[in-house]
Amino acid sequence: MKRTILFLPFMIFLALLTAACGAAPTPDTIIQTVEVEKEIEVEVEKEVVVTPTPGSAEPVKLVFLRSGGEGEKEIVGLQVEAFTAETGIEVEMVMVPWGQGFQKMMTMVGSGNAPDVAYTGSRYIPSLAEMGAIAPIAVPADRQAEYADSIWGMVTWNGIIYGVPRAFSSKVLYYNRDLFEQAGLDPDSPPTTWDELEAAAKAINENTDAYGFALAGAKFVSTTSQFFNFLYQNGGEVIDADGNVVINSPEAVEALEFYARLADYAEPGPIAHQREDLWELFAEEVVGMYVSGPWRRAAFIDAGINFGVAPLPAGPNGASSTILVSDSLIIFSQSEHLEEAQQLVLYLTSRKNQETLDTTWGMTPARPAEAELAFFQDDPTWKPFVDMVPRGKAQPLVSDWNLLEDALTDAIQAVLLGELDAQTALDRVAAKLKAGQ
Repeated sequence: MKRTILFLPFMIFLALLTAACGAAPTPDTIIQTVEVEKEIEVEVEKEVVVTPTPGSAEPVKLVFLRSGGEGEKEIVGLQVEAFTAETGIEVEMVMVPWGQGFQKMMTMVGSGNAPDVAYTGSRYIPSLAEMGAIAPIAVPADRQAEYADSIWGMVTWNGIIYGVPRAFSSKVLYYNRDLFEQAGLDPDSPPTTWDELEAAAKAINENTDAYGFALAGAKFVSTTSQFFNFLYQNGGEVIDADGNVVINSPEAVEALEFYARLADYAEPGPIAHQREDLWELFAEEVVGMYVSGPWRRAAFIDAGINFGVAPLPAGPNGASSTILVSDSLIIFSQSEHLEEAQQLVLYLTSRKNQETLDTTWGMTPARPAEAELAFFQDDPTWKPFVDMVPRGKAQPLVSDWNLLEDALTDAIQAVLLGELDAQTALDRVAAKLKAGQ
């Protein structure tokens, strides 16, 4: 049984659910599909000793809503089983395809039968918190201190922590070393500025059979992330520290103009491509460069591609930067077992369990101590991801993520198609965000 709570106007929920039906969470903020061997030896942290709720005739049972495939069961499932063995708290893992995860979660909330714990994009935390759908999480101070400085801002709304990051990523520039040489470029000196990036893309375009740069322009969440990389590199923001909408600032306009200029050297029809499509173009050596997280680096190595990874370049008004994206574990207010739900969240995100997940799935470590492991430091294709973390900025938190995503992807497409100039397009985004505040 779950107890039912009253939400802020129910129309908020309906609006959010309707928006969710049209937009799926993405691997920017999510874990990409990962192929794993059927037998995986997983170390789990043994640090929690909890007994079922006193006076309960039956053991406590938590419902844990997850999105993903068999890889979830083979790693997370084993950690959940260890948690149950140590605590006596049963956990039912409800698995749904990633594209259906948010809609499933909102349907369960609306019916008064929310899960106890769920895994979702941190970008949805503000909306869920505003609805009263999720509960604060009391993360011990010593646990908070284990993480990079930028982490807790990604899961905090109105000064309250509502989630604990479970998957985290930074972005780097992937480049094909062979294509660099064919284009007359030095593969040991990748671009460090926008001017150098554009020059390299132009050289590859003109001197090889490949396109210079792979560009995302589809109406999808990862297109916003691709643009945010450039926005941050030029000193721009979506909302400033005082809460003002500044996505139409001169720095932001310059970033969108540059993003559109890269289309001159990109694959045909970038508005049909989301970032998740671009790795195939890179793997087939159809493009010389693209920006992404660490998910496909192992596949590129296995395929024998001669590639390099480098920190993202600096814009004319900023410094090298990346968007930092996380997916988090959250607890629902409807849960009758809030304490036990928090035990599960903190158990799964313990140092050892998180290290196992990151090194198996290939996720950027959010803890500096984990980043010092030989796994990350000794591999030249891993180190730039770690180095980008202190340079990065978190994915912006807004009360209505779907509004931001829809408005911004519309603007990006309009500029790529030549229908609007960057200033006009971003002015429209700013007006929509202000109206929605």
